[in-house]
Amino acid sequence: MAWLQKRGGVWWVGWRLNGQQFRDSTKEKERSKAQAHLDKLNALESARTFNALTEDFYRAATGRTVEKITASKFLNDWLAESDSATTVSTMRKYRQVVKEFSEHIEADSKGLLIEDVTRFTMASLSAFSTGMAEIGMNGQRN
Repeated sequence: MAWLQKRGGVWWVGWRLNGQQFRDSTKEKERSKAQAHLDKLNALESARTFNALTEDFYRAATGRTVEKITASKFLNDWLAESDSATTVSTMRKYRQVVKEFSEHIEADSKGLLIEDVTRFTMASLSAFSTGMAEIGMNGQRN
């Protein structure tokens, strides 16, 4: 359940998702206008609860489209983000794992979306991890 909170003359909307609290300014000074933001958020939450939060529903409720991110872009962005706070040897391993995982799921050749990665069967992911375990840390087959 989302809520409104007034801070510094401006209304903010707050909500919790998966145990984490979020807040966002509505940029509104009038409660009635802020209420529209709250109503929109509550509608999205209701749709999510009933597993009915489709792209069409989201677009109708927010006026925005859902960004489609490819698995390759997601993984490359993650590597770039990790680079500044990760040791050189760990980054080398991350790059290798991303390269091999991307090849395994054919991320580049299929233009695979990150949302589709979660639909892979456990057998496919198990085959990947088994293959990684067989190679071992030194990059050689055991």
